[in-house]
Amino acid sequence: MFRTILQLWTDALAKAATERKLEMSEAISTTSLAALALEIAVGELGKGETGRNNQGPHVAKYRGDRKAGAWCASFVGWCWEKAARQRMIEMPFKRSNGAKRIYKNAGKAGTFVDRPQPGDLVCWQRGNGRPEDAWKGHVGLVFEVDDDGKTFKSIEGNVGKFPAKVGIFSHHVGEKRLIGFARV
Repeated sequence: MFRTILQLWTDALAKAATERKLEMSEAISTTSLAALALEIAVGELGKGETGRNNQGPHVAKYRGDRKAGAWCASFVGWCWEKAARQRMIEMPFKRSNGAKRIYKNAGKAGTFVDRPQPGDLVCWQRGNGRPEDAWKGHVGLVFEVDDDGKTFKSIEGNVGKFPAKVGIFSHHVGEKRLIGFARV
């Protein structure tokens, strides 16, 4: 499975380098951290809440010293932060417990894109569309993109009822609540 991901990365890097006329070495150094963050996320599949909603040792690990609450953004930030530590480099964007905030931070550090590729952050609107729900969001990491570019799978934490676990979920690029993708 990881070879498939690695091949997708290689193909995506070549395409990005051609489209943006980047040096291939520059593209690899930019995205290798995303590949490592994705690999770390894969290692967390099946882990998540225990005891109570939004709690347990894995959730606490993802949050670090951050307050209790929804943990999808904490999970994504933890994967990226662990990848940066392993590479002995500075975290490329500021972590946040807020899904929309971490998505915006990642996009500002990199770029917002319309077409996902593995390792991108993906963000959705949550709530029922009322103004008081405007802050609510959900975030994950793109795991793979189908050849048609219209469907993708993502690794997400805090999906569904207790006990929510880190899992792989299928989505369509045109989903109504999809906000977009951020590539670092």
